[in-house]
Amino acid sequence: MNITALTCYLTVCETKNFTKAAEKCFISPQGVSKTVKKLEQELDCQLFRRTSQGLELTESGAALQLRARRILEETRFLQEELERIADREETRIGLGIAMGTAQVMGRDFMDRLWKLLLEEGLTSVDAMDLMCESEVLAQRYAMAITAGPVDPDKFDIAVLRRGHLCAFVHEGHPFYQKESLEFKDLKDQRLVTTNPNYRTYHQLTAACRAEGFEPDIIATTITVRDTCRAELFHSAVGISTHLILGKTAYDGFRVIPIESEKFGWNLELISKRGSRPSAKIGRVFRKIIDLAG
Repeated sequence: MNITALTCYLTVCETKNFTKAAEKCFISPQGVSKTVKKLEQELDCQLFRRTSQGLELTESGAALQLRARRILEETRFLQEELERIADREETRIGLGIAMGTAQVMGRDFMDRLWKLLLEEGLTSVDAMDLMCESEVLAQRYAMAITAGPVDPDKFDIAVLRRGHLCAFVHEGHPFYQKESLEFKDLKDQRLVTTNPNYRTYHQLTAACRAEGFEPDIIATTITVRDTCRAELFHSAVGISTHLILGKTAYDGFRVIPIESEKFGWNLELISKRGSRPSAKIGRVFRKIIDLAG
C-alpha cells in the first residue's frame, strides 16, 4: 500500500468506474483494476461490488475510503511542512564560525572550508563563541565551529582540536620562567581575559572557583595578546587559549600552558542535538570533520 495506490483508490470511489478513474489517473483501466485488486489482497477484504449503477463500496471499502482521505490529507500537510523547512534551510546561515578558528586551523583548512561551503551553496558568518551556541540552538545557524567544551545534552559535537588555556606574561612577571601553571597559581593574580561572550572567560571563572577563589579579572578584551602588551598591563596575567597564542613567539612575553584535565579549550563543530538536519547539512558536517583530519 502506498500513496499512489490510495490516490487511485479514492479516484475509483469518486467515479465508481475503472475507466473514468484511469483517465483521471493517467493510467490504463487494467492498471486501476490491478491496483484495487492488490489493495484487496493486502487488506484481505473486498472493497467494491458491481451493481447496475456501477461500482459500489463495501463496508470495508467505505472504511478504507475514510482512512485513505485522512492519510492523503496528512501527507499533504507533511509535504507543506517539509517545504517550509526547506525554505528555512535555504534562508538560515549554514555555518557560524567562531573568531579564532582561522588561527587554530590554519589558512589551508579555511580555504578548503570556504570552497566546500561555496560548492554546497551554504552561507557562513563570523561570530563570538557563545553567539554561535545560541544561534545553533535557535536554529538560525544550521551548525557552527566554536569554542568548547559545549553541553553534550544540547549539541551533537565533533572535536576538531583539543587544547587548554594558557597564561600570557611579560618577562618581568614571576611566572615568566615557569614551564607550566595550574589554576590555583592564579590566586591573587591580576588577570586579563576575553569578555563574557567567549568560552575562555567562563572556563577561567569556573576553574578558579573550583580552586576556591574568585578570579581578579581587571580587564576583558577581544585580543588578550595585544591588551597585555600595553605597558599598563605588563604586571597582569593574560588568559587565553594555547591553540591560538601557543603558535607564535613574542618578544618580551611568554605563553605558558595551564594544565587541567577538566577546564580546557577545544575547537568543536556543533549542531543542535536531535535537530534532524537535511541531507546537505549532514553531508557538510561530515566533510568538515574530514577536512579537519
